[in-house]
Amino acid sequence: MIVGVAAVWIATKYPIGSLGRMGPGYFPIVLGAVLGFLGLVVMAQGGPAERSQDFAMPWRAFICIGGGISLFAVVIDKLGLLAATAALVFVVSFSDPRTSIRSAATLAVAVSIFAFVVFSWLLDLPIRTFWWG
Repeated sequence: MIVGVAAVWIATKYPIGSLGRMGPGYFPIVLGAVLGFLGLVVMAQGGPAERSQDFAMPWRAFICIGGGISLFAVVIDKLGLLAATAALVFVVSFSDPRTSIRSAATLAVAVSIFAFVVFSWLLDLPIRTFWWG
């Protein structure tokens, strides 16, 4: 909810426009309002929380997800979309302790191919696809 309110507040500095001719602030305001509303609904349904004594922080997930995103940001320019996406998915897959190397590699290849088809072929974005080209 706080993120939604912050998005609306920041986006009010941009012109909103109209539905037919949207300005740069239109989409962030609508998205922030929807996010804030959904946060309010989740808060209303949750009620008061009982604190569990056996709660443990999921450090493995934090490290794998944060490390995967950081790795993607570092290698996307040097290695290209396919290798960076494969590295991201491979590292993030290990946030679940039950993940095997084979399943992480299979998922990395599948998501990389999907990203290549969507971003390079269908959307024709100017992203370097391979490290050699």
